Amino acid sequence: MATAKRSVGYVVASTMVAAWMLGGPTPVMATQFASETRVRTMSISAARLLAYGKCRSTTIRALVAALDRSDVIFFFEVSLDPSIGQGRTSLVGASTVARFVHTQISARLSPDRQLEIAGHELRHATEIAGMPDVRDQKSLREGYVKIGWQLATAHDHETGAARETERQVKREIAGSSCPAEMF
Repeated sequence: MATAKRSVGYVVASTMVAAWMLGGPTPVMATQFASETRVRTMSISAARLLAYGKCRSTTIRALVAALDRSDVIFFFEVSLDPSIGQGRTSLVGASTVARFVHTQISARLSPDRQLEIAGHELRHATEIAGMPDVRDQKSLREGYVKIGWQLATAHDHETGAARETERQVKREIAGSSCPAEMF
């Protein structure tokens, strides 16, 4: 089972790296070229959710801007995979010029909850971006030991900053006047 999951991870990572290296348009927005943003959506639903989040939350806008200033190429996906829980962020690889981070948000959540979790996971991505020595799973674990704590498995970590970001996004979207038809 672990080998199958690892193989799927390699396929996802390889696909993302190939898309980045080709530098062409994303499949979601033909006018959005790779050089314009380091934040890449993996589907139309992910693009819509991220745009809706940026409209409703200054925190989400700031986190996306921070990633655009980093060496992280960030892949954002809305997923039906039940193994991700509400959301999951993974370091999938690194090259000499970039690190590749993949975030999945559960499609089973309400749009507002998806935005809260997106804020939480975007914070994790910016945490990784802020640790330049994090380039593999070992250094990721070591980095999170310094800034957070380990959860039930060796691959799951948490930080107070991510939890606070989730609460902040919840407050922001509660007071937002962004049009609902945007989503």
